[in-house]
Amino acid sequence: MLNPFTPKRSGSSSLNINADVFNEKYNIAPFVIRHNLHLHPLMQLDALAKLALRLPARQITHRQGVVEQTADFDRAHLQKPMRQSLAESFANLPEAGAQICINYPETDPEYGALIKSVYDEIAFHTAPFKSQISWYATHIFIASPGTITPYHTDRVINFLMHLHGPKRVKLWDKNVMSQSEIERLFGS
Repeated sequence: MLNPFTPKRSGSSSLNINADVFNEKYNIAPFVIRHNLHLHPLMQLDALAKLALRLPARQITHRQGVVEQTADFDRAHLQKPMRQSLAESFANLPEAGAQICINYPETDPEYGALIKSVYDEIAFHTAPFKSQISWYATHIFIASPGTITPYHTDRVINFLMHLHGPKRVKLWDKNVMSQSEIERLFGS
């Protein structure tokens, strides 16, 4: 999703970024960013459900049932037959065994300003690297307890900002993939 934005520190900051840690680890190693996005009204489950239901269906992936950690990440949402509609999954999220991804919520007028403000804050911290972020894309993952996101390698630099509930994240050393696997991933 191509979008212009301006590197600036927002007066009403959602992020609490340690500049020294950011400068040391950006694009090299994982690091923690603290935020208060979980308090924002647009990031509450009921608001996210309304967003998912009003966006075009092509912007939503939705699956139910457990998939293996080794499942194909890009196709995992196609592996299990749907037992509930998207609305039913949101209404019964604790028991639904569902995983929902809202792709490009910044295209929604209500969410666009909030997401742009977060990216502006990140851009403020990347400015010393003289790296210009020319585009961004947001993906909001919503999952029932106990669901697994299959192993995958992200093709771009990203920032994971967890909002609600417990979550365990496993990060793998880049050497877990062979050179040919890396070339195939980035060549596709």
